[in-house]
Amino acid sequence: MTSRPSSPVIRLWRFVRLGLHLAGGMAIAGWVFPWVSSRHRRTVSRRWSRHVLRILNIRLEVHGEIPDHREIPGVLLANHVSWLDIVVLNAVFPARFVAKAEVRSWPVVGWLAAKVGTLFIERGAARHAARLNGRILEVLIRGEAVAVFPEGTTSEGDQLRPFRPALLAPAIHARVPVRPAAIRFHRASGELCRAAAFVGDIGFLGSLAQVLRESEMRVRVTLLPPIMAADRHRREIAQLTREAIAGALGINVDDNLPGTPADPQDAPPIVAAPTDSRCPSPVPVPVP
Repeated sequence: MTSRPSSPVIRLWRFVRLGLHLAGGMAIAGWVFPWVSSRHRRTVSRRWSRHVLRILNIRLEVHGEIPDHREIPGVLLANHVSWLDIVVLNAVFPARFVAKAEVRSWPVVGWLAAKVGTLFIERGAARHAARLNGRILEVLIRGEAVAVFPEGTTSEGDQLRPFRPALLAPAIHARVPVRPAAIRFHRASGELCRAAAFVGDIGFLGSLAQVLRESEMRVRVTLLPPIMAADRHRREIAQLTREAIAGALGINVDDNLPGTPADPQDAPPIVAAPTDSRCPSPVPVPVP
């Protein structure tokens, strides 16, 4: 069953509203965020993200327990379908996201992502991954949450690739929980909606046009029980998280799928990790 596409007038109206909302977000990120607390930034980010979903007529459904703001947030690990995943997760559980470096060059969105503290990673640069682990550790020690898409790429939502454990080192070292989150875009009928999928050679604007054509979309976020990272191996955490998310999505995980490549990028040390009462180790800090 497929839904009727939205009319050209509605698409244009959504596009204009989204543009105005993005402009407002840029003003907030540039002029307000530098002067307010991280807790206030999270509140604003949640409201702003929920309004984006309303503009695009995407109904948010949340299953599971949303962590209390007084808890140590830890690392949020989620399957990756679309650039919308960031908006969706921020609407539920605001965090500092790890995104590919190319996002920084996207029109408007890239500038906004940088201003709100997105942590960018360059593919194929082991030393950069090591420095990024140091930055993630700093963020975790300050009590902020970090969100990672461990598949390293997107899918249409009907499969789950092996999870790369390289960026889980800071969670182990900071002794914070890892929280699995399953994201599924679907229609009112329950049918998987592939319009949100950011796959293949489609660019950001092409993907946005695809989303605007949908008359209505729904997204279900399932927050699963946290996994304590302390004293576990990164690969064990990655596998446990993948199995939990696969179960929530109803995806059969083939245990015979090739694992994460054991190259130098797979286990970068934490470079320039801060010295803190919760993190007294010297730098760099190799972890399991």
